[in-house]
Amino acid sequence: MLSDKKVKDLIFKIERHPDTFKYEAQGVSLFFLLRFSIEMEIRKAYNEVPDNLRVTGAQNNAHKKKQIPKQVSKIRAWVNQRIIHLKFRRYISLPGKLVKTPCIFVAHLDITPKRPRTENLLAALKYLHKKKLTTTLVINDFTQKTKKPSYLKQLLFLFSFPPAKNVSKVQLPVTFLEHLKQLTQVDFTHCQASWESNINTQLSNASRLEQIIAQTSCQHVFCSSAYTNAWIILACHRQKVNCVEIQHGVITQEQAYYQASFPPSELSPLTLLMPDYILTLGKKWQEIIVGNHYAHTNQNTLVLGNIALSNVSESPQAIPQNGLYHILVATQPGIFDIKDTLVELCTRHKEELLQNNMMFTIRPHPLHDFDFYRELCSQHPKIFQFDNSRKTHIYASLNQVNAVLSNTSMCLYEALALQKTAISFEKFKTQTVEEDLKFVKTTSELIRLLLEEKEHKPSKHPDYLSVFEEGVLDKFYK
Repeated sequence: MLSDKKVKDLIFKIERHPDTFKYEAQGVSLFFLLRFSIEMEIRKAYNEVPDNLRVTGAQNNAHKKKQIPKQVSKIRAWVNQRIIHLKFRRYISLPGKLVKTPCIFVAHLDITPKRPRTENLLAALKYLHKKKLTTTLVINDFTQKTKKPSYLKQLLFLFSFPPAKNVSKVQLPVTFLEHLKQLTQVDFTHCQASWESNINTQLSNASRLEQIIAQTSCQHVFCSSAYTNAWIILACHRQKVNCVEIQHGVITQEQAYYQASFPPSELSPLTLLMPDYILTLGKKWQEIIVGNHYAHTNQNTLVLGNIALSNVSESPQAIPQNGLYHILVATQPGIFDIKDTLVELCTRHKEELLQNNMMFTIRPHPLHDFDFYRELCSQHPKIFQFDNSRKTHIYASLNQVNAVLSNTSMCLYEALALQKTAISFEKFKTQTVEEDLKFVKTTSELIRLLLEEKEHKPSKHPDYLSVFEEGVLDKFYK
């Protein structure tokens, strides 16, 4: 498995080659539009996890995918529009009623209700709304089944979003794929169709967002995960407004997401784009970004904090019941899963876990197939219990456990901030901010570590999460 540093080195190798930026679509570097996709393909090609343990996003969602008739999809979209409008009617500007506003919020929300990274974006929107500012929440994808008004998925554009103007279809040159293969030794041929669709969608999205920016005369566009949605930054820079990203996950020292091999002064604004501002969850993330990225300093990397932490800080720390030592297992989407570890725990170490009163609470990521984990918990109720991440807030779950086990999840750092033991596996060490985590190689090592941790109180690491600082947002409307 490639370390984050080796992946970053390959991305930078492509970035520094003089031929890379010759490939463009509508004046925009193909590498910029596909940087995230290229990185993911490199990771898949070089990872050393056996095929039977690989879990892709497509596999996780395969059980959910059904062919929906077009008419049914349209009706569902219409219904969901109204539900979302009722839920956020105080904060959403309807089509045809857009007025001048300093801020637009492009909400790429998790499918989980009350997820901290989602809450921060909406909290920022509501704060500016309280300041008597007219803010715009841009929304799309109303075709997903909405069980509750608070259950939202992939909200990206405004209702009845204006049609994209002058966006012609782009074909991906085979020579570009060959160029990438020459530099990385990875065959990208199978990506051609999906990448063409990706590029055309991004260019169309950018064109639409540009129209809203122009209509509202805004100066700032807030979003989550700008790196995976390069079209947001593209629209912002074309319209010469600021893209403000609110941190949504782990950022490591060697992660290529927010780094460039060239200083921005040496690149065209539309060649390699980064957010103009990044609002982080805590001081630690600010230090990592500023220390590893040419374009960001303490002036445009600001600590916003976490709105959910305020509620946790005000409530007393829960004490796990029944004398059990509780470990939260948080799964993470991607090509790796933690299923093999859980199976090994219940087959090889069941008696040891029972003797030492250990209980594992399994909290699958919302994108994962819950059936496997539910079945495992029902078969081994004395050592496993199920936690539905689609219904319960992560902090409510963290408040009920002593330790957290995960691969690279943000839950590890939330655990550290809440004074819990945070454990990952040695094979994921290069993909984490490792200094405050504890690492194990085997399930036997894991149990030994848990027995040691039972005997003392973990240290608190407040730098990973700060209490939400509304005043940071004043910069964007004064």
